[in-house]
Amino acid sequence: MGYMGFGMQKWIYSIKPRRPFSKDRKPIGNTLDKHEHVNAYTKDSIKLSGRINEDITEEEEKQSTILTRYRLLFRYAAGIFAIALFIGFALDFNIKKNDYAAKQELRREKIKLRESLEIEKAYQIILYSGNNHLKHKEYDQAITQFEQLVLMSNEKVEAKEALVNVLCISCMHKGLHCDKAIKELVLLYEKDQHPKYAKQLIELYKHLGQFEKADELSNRQP
Repeated sequence: MGYMGFGMQKWIYSIKPRRPFSKDRKPIGNTLDKHEHVNAYTKDSIKLSGRINEDITEEEEKQSTILTRYRLLFRYAAGIFAIALFIGFALDFNIKKNDYAAKQELRREKIKLRESLEIEKAYQIILYSGNNHLKHKEYDQAITQFEQLVLMSNEKVEAKEALVNVLCISCMHKGLHCDKAIKELVLLYEKDQHPKYAKQLIELYKHLGQFEKADELSNRQP
């Protein structure tokens, strides 16, 4: 075997530590080399001279197979659960995102509705104020109110008619804003060939002494 320093044999010096929590001990020194023989290694055991054969029984092999299958099933189940959990989180996030978008859209619709109601309320207030000025023959103030009404209503026909009406009254009663009255009335008539606009325009032409224009427009009427 040979000796090392201090009388220590070589096989003691070359002992390898056993694995933690393992009951099996590895061969000591060069025991494996000396006792090695043909077919010493098999599928389920290590056969060494002087050691007990550690063959795995059929029952233990079945238990090992079952345990392996259970481990595979557990891994598959864990994978499926993880995928399902991810899909659940994704769907929940998507639902919350869509719900947030729907709430934002509803909020915008409510804001638009509130603004529309406020504009309509202001429109009615200005219309009432303009008509009140017209009733008291305060034509300049009424014209100012109705011009603001036209701008607010985005050229609404009702507002344009109110403005033209007060311009014509101011022209015929005070001789003021006549050119503007004709201009606005012509625009209305060109946009909508309504007989009432033609009649109002003919009366305005006659009041201003423009009889040729009045006759020409009158002849074009059905």
